[in-house]
Parts: sequence; structure tokens; C-alpha cells
Amino acid sequence: MKMLWWAGLVFVAVSWTGVAWVTASLAQWGAQTLASGAAVEAGRAAAQWPVPPWVSLWADPAWVAAAQDAVRWGLDALAHLLPAVAAAGPWLVAAVWGLWGAGMIGWLLIGVLGHLALRRWTARTAPTAGLASGVSVPR
Repeated sequence: MKMLWWAGLVFVAVSWTGVAWVTASLAQWGAQTLASGAAVEAGRAAAQWPVPPWVSLWADPAWVAAAQDAVRWGLDALAHLLPAVAAAGPWLVAAVWGLWGAGMIGWLLIGVLGHLALRRWTARTAPTAGLASGVSVPR
């Protein structure tokens, strides 16, 4: 039972590490993309797209046009700040791995507590040798 417990925790730890690695990679990539200005240009291009006629079934076309204008205004307002995001990339990656480390300590603590609980539970439910048959066991 303890082996199954630790095997499950190894699976959780490997999954946790994979999620942290993907998150750190995406944080680094996102910071570089925002700093390069490509995201601003893509956002401006998307804000210029014509609104399809079927959107009017769910949203007021005037509201959609106002949202596009707000996106354009936001991109223009933040365009000069985006190169500074590149400096935040390494900090974001460090924060992700710091959270990974804190999570691994938590998972290890859960593993140890579960192991101790399983040891106590199996000691309580295990049959005692000789006592069931009336034979005394020397100590």
C-alpha cells in the first residue's frame, strides 16, 4: 500500500514539474513576444477586422465597435511600456520555479504524512501472529 502511495506521489511530482516547465517556458516566450512589439501589431490588426454579421445576433454592433476602439486605445497607451516586460521575463521564470519548489515541499510533506498514516493504519489492522490461535508468542 505504501508503494502505491509513493508511486502516486511520484506521478503527481512529475506532473507538477511538467506544468511548471510549460508555465516557465510560456512566461519567457510571452515576455519576449510582448517586448518585441509583435503582440501590439497583431492586436492592432485584429482590432481592424470587420465585424461579421452573425455577431449582431449576440452583441450590439456598436458595442463591438466600442470594444475594438478600446483595444486600439489600450495598445497605443501601453505600447511604450511593453519593452520593459522583457526585463520581467527572468523574474517571472524565477517566480514560477520558486512556486514549483514550494509546491514540491508541500507534496513531500503530504507524502510523509500519508506514509505515517498508512503505517499506523496497517499496524492497527494487521493480524497479530499467534494470538488468534491461542498460541503465545515469545517477545
